[in-house]
Formats: sequence, structure tokens, C-alpha cells
Amino acid sequence: MIVRSVKFFWSLLVLAALTWFVFFVPLGERTLFQHVMRIAQTDEAQDLGREVHEAGRRVGEEVQRTVEETERERLEREAAREAQDASE
Repeated sequence: MIVRSVKFFWSLLVLAALTWFVFFVPLGERTLFQHVMRIAQTDEAQDLGREVHEAGRRVGEEVQRTVEETERERLEREAAREAQDASE
């Protein structure tokens, strides 16, 4: 119980330190958060975001198609098995 509490508070401390660093420690003229936001607003980053979104959509469609085919095949096997059991 105590060990778990110590681990939890240690995790909170690390998270707080990391958050403080990201938002308040300047790296040059800007903080890490400000640098990331400026990078994310570039045309290249916007293009990358659109491409990742499109690729994710295609992967999702492929997974859905594969699941539907697998389910259809499973139902066909079960129907064939039931027909075989009924004929015996």
C-alpha cells in the first residue's frame, strides 16, 4: 500500500516537472510547447496530418473488410457443420 502510494506520488512529481518544463522553460526564444505549435502550423505538417488521416482511414476500411470477410467465412463454416450434423 505504501509502496504504491510512493510510486503514485513519484509519478505525479515527474508529470508535474515535465509539464512545467514543456510550458515554462524557454528553449531559445520560445518554450517547447510554443516550438511544437509553430511546427504544427506549417504547411508541411498540415500535409502530413492529412496524409496520416487518409492512411488511417484506409487501414480502418481494410480492417473492417477483413473482419466482415472472416465473420462471413465463420458463419459459412458453422452452417456447413450444422448441415453435416443434420444429415448424419
